[in-house]
Amino acid sequence: KLLRVLEDNIVERLGGQKGIEVDIRIISATNINFNESIEKGSFREDLFYRLNVFPINIPPLRERKSDIPLLLPLSEYTGDNAAMIAAAGYLHANEPSAADLEAHGTLSL
Repeated sequence: KLLRVLEDNIVERLGGQKGIEVDIRIISATNINFNESIEKGSFREDLFYRLNVFPINIPPLRERKSDIPLLLPLSEYTGDNAAMIAAAGYLHANEPSAADLEAHGTLSL
């Protein structure tokens, strides 16, 4: 149904009788390899080409550790400042928690 909305710009309410014209843009993010997913048949190729209009490839944070201090102020808005600091391995992060995160594959210091 998402593909139909993207193609026709019309949605129909659940139980509704007529379509509603919409003008939408979709921003999405994933770590899925779409080429593999399309080959396996787990993702539709036509939907991929509708969504992949303007791809932006951003390397993972573990490959751009210098960005972490820039992101710490944003954690104030999420209310998860302690978790962000601990995950980043900065400021008040104790060594065991950072080592646990690294062992789990969440963090590579």
